[in-house]
Amino acid sequence: MNLKPIFPQKQNDPLQYYYFNNLFQKEEIDVIEEEAKRFQLHRASISSGENGGSVRKSNISWIEASDSTAWIYDRMFGAAEEANNVLWNFNLYNSTDQIQYTLYEGSEEGHYGAHVDIGPNELSTRKVSIVTQLSAPEDYENGDLQILQGDMQWVSVPRGLGLTVVFPSYLYHRVTPVLSGTRKSLVLWAGGEHFK
Repeated sequence: MNLKPIFPQKQNDPLQYYYFNNLFQKEEIDVIEEEAKRFQLHRASISSGENGGSVRKSNISWIEASDSTAWIYDRMFGAAEEANNVLWNFNLYNSTDQIQYTLYEGSEEGHYGAHVDIGPNELSTRKVSIVTQLSAPEDYENGDLQILQGDMQWVSVPRGLGLTVVFPSYLYHRVTPVLSGTRKSLVLWAGGEHFK
């Protein structure tokens, strides 16, 4: 027997990502870089709290929400809202995270191996990941953000200064080793409740 839903269901595309070429302009990125200098960098760890070791090699700081940074949060959350409305239709409410500012250095082959952005406890309410590139493509070699899609193929997302990609936090993704230069990015997550 072929049962049809009583109520029409809206379809979505749960394995797709969405991106904006210039969510932030060069002048705005300069301001973001100045804001980021106010927060101390430290070695990134993985969700278990352990040093990243071979999985993750980068330095991060957390950009706190304040009067001077609210516009950055608003812009990134606005990107997540648009992407969500077009592709996924998740229930999004807020974020419990601050913006993560990340540096991947070519001098140490900075990278982040395959991982997802959701997990137990406080990570369980992440639904959408938002990544903004603060470096121009010519500023670093390799260091691609790649997403594992449904056909089990790693797809490199486009590169560009101010380019922002939004994707479901359950998708495996990685940053391939930076071979020279420095890759800088912002990362933020939207969600607010368990998936439903």
